[in-house]
Amino acid sequence: MIMVSRFKLLLQHLGLSAAEFASRIGVQRSGMSHILSGRNKPSIDFLEKTLAAFPELDANWLISGKGSWKKEPGAGPVAAKPTPENSDPPACREDGPVDHIIVVYKNDTFRILRPEQNGH
Repeated sequence: MIMVSRFKLLLQHLGLSAAEFASRIGVQRSGMSHILSGRNKPSIDFLEKTLAAFPELDANWLISGKGSWKKEPGAGPVAAKPTPENSDPPACREDGPVDHIIVVYKNDTFRILRPEQNGH
């Protein structure tokens, strides 16, 4: 599911119009309209404002489409569980296959890169 579809689905789940959503996160209605039409991709700033305004929203779902739109009960930030001092936090581990890479550009846009699916 592409991000435009996730934002449209999010509006449905929240019961908000695009204008109401834009107002809640503090962006111009035209910016929200451009994202919903596919003209523009959401910037990092836009995503941060969205996640700040809706703390129940799961960032992983919003960015990658994986999981549920709403955080599991009791789920907090990614680093909510303490890790032993001698181990890397989960986001830094290098012992498994790469699922995706997020490239962030200086103009606050981003791109998600996924390895090619070669029947594996």
